[in-house]
Amino acid sequence: MDKKSDNIDDLTGAIFLMLNSFQSRVKKICSCEDFVSPIRLRALSYVKEKRMPLMKDVADFLLITRPSATSLINGLVKAGYLARIADKSDRRAIRLTITEKGRHLLEKGNAQIKNHIREILTVLSDKEREAMIKIYKKLSNKLSK
Repeated sequence: MDKKSDNIDDLTGAIFLMLNSFQSRVKKICSCEDFVSPIRLRALSYVKEKRMPLMKDVADFLLITRPSATSLINGLVKAGYLARIADKSDRRAIRLTITEKGRHLLEKGNAQIKNHIREILTVLSDKEREAMIKIYKKLSNKLSK
């Protein structure tokens, strides 16, 4: 193997290891009474940002099947974090909205995640953090094309 493919293998392994470790740690820190898993947090955030999306929109955003999205949303509705609202122009369509309880949970979950990221990043110098931000933005731009 040439040097380039070795770097790709190392980078791929490092990315998966970091993501797995991060998700595991987030799960531990989010073990408050109102547990919010990363996918629930992303769903709440999306519904808040998009203002009354359809279930299929949430599924597409989260890259999950519609039945999986329905199960996720049902749990959030049952817990009082989201509400279903009938679409006035299409009676078959059900829209989603975040409740005050959901907003509170979203704020709490985001604060916990930010604090955790801040703690993790203490191992990096300011220069390394700036380089990491540049790299992530560059990769995001490439992936969004």
